[in-house]
Amino acid sequence: MAPSPDPADFLTSGLRRLVRDIDASSGGEMFGLDHIVCGSSRLAGFGRDRVEYRGIDVARLVQDHSFEAVVWLLLTGDLPSPEAEADVMAVLAESAAVDQAAIDALSSLPLRTRPLEMLSLAVAMLSCFDPADEDRTAPATQSQVWRILAQLPVLLSCGLDGTGRSASVSGEPPPASLAASFFRLACGPLSAHRSLQELSPVEERAMNTVLICQCLTELRPACFAARFFGSTVRDIVPSLRSAASLYVAQLRNDPYEWTGRHLRRLTSPADAEQWLSRRPDGTLPFGFTDTAADPRCVLLKTAADQLLGCPERIRIAACARRLETRMAQAGWHPTMDWDTCVVLTLLDIPVDRMSLIVALSRLAGWAAQAIEQSASGVSLMPQLQYAL
Repeated sequence: MAPSPDPADFLTSGLRRLVRDIDASSGGEMFGLDHIVCGSSRLAGFGRDRVEYRGIDVARLVQDHSFEAVVWLLLTGDLPSPEAEADVMAVLAESAAVDQAAIDALSSLPLRTRPLEMLSLAVAMLSCFDPADEDRTAPATQSQVWRILAQLPVLLSCGLDGTGRSASVSGEPPPASLAASFFRLACGPLSAHRSLQELSPVEERAMNTVLICQCLTELRPACFAARFFGSTVRDIVPSLRSAASLYVAQLRNDPYEWTGRHLRRLTSPADAEQWLSRRPDGTLPFGFTDTAADPRCVLLKTAADQLLGCPERIRIAACARRLETRMAQAGWHPTMDWDTCVVLTLLDIPVDRMSLIVALSRLAGWAAQAIEQSASGVSLMPQLQYAL
């Protein structure tokens, strides 16, 4: 049988696609968004010896300002005046009341629910009761972020403690700052061995350092989720919900909980060294990098050193430093997450709520990312090539 003068359609189509793929490969075309610059940000700057938020060294922010002032900086671009910061504190105190219907809904979740799993749900519930949920102007969006920051610890506390009532109902004094509010959330209104009133100034400064250092990171997946929604909808709540959901999904096996639990179990620096040597590769799976350390690690280590003063804390800090020394011998350096975990362990934060504290601090950064992306007018919706 004589061959057909014309090749089959599927063969022609396949050859053309193969030629296109070869041309694309030789031309350096990449699939996916890795290493593709989609915009620029003024929120953060990362150098060898310093990290900046809005052009201000984080070391200066930790030394001279509160977490509330840093949130104001991220949302507006400037540090608040003393009068504006006082107004913020008043707004936070006034906004801390949560509708009882939201409290009842979160309190009815199964007791086995992980603390972190409640975060995105709590954000969504608060938006349902927000008095200005239809206002999409910049001032209204900033005010909504402040209300969410004030109300989240109250609502989450009710859900986690299963009381179904807020601290105002139980007669406890309101926290004086977001650092104190987050601490109350983590440790409970009245833990077995301490109360909120016993949070010393040094401890509050340490918590403040954690919140400031953790509130803004490089473009991690949760940050991109916030920016993506910020580029497509003029509503801060979907941005915060998507970022929180992605953060929670990534921490299904919570590395903060794992690290904090082991730090508490180690009995001495020698025990820490032996434990590390027994691990299959002799290294830790979380909190270390083979590149230069984040300058914020120095700030967190200083906060940890200032917390020492009792045998328990000295033991934990000594074990952590011994592990760092061993890891450094293998070429690994502590990350901000490791030093955060050390500080939270020294503060006696329950291990299953450490990641929740980090998430609450990053919520401010996620909001700033979404707001900046929305203002830029740059769409993050990629183009998709279909098969046919």
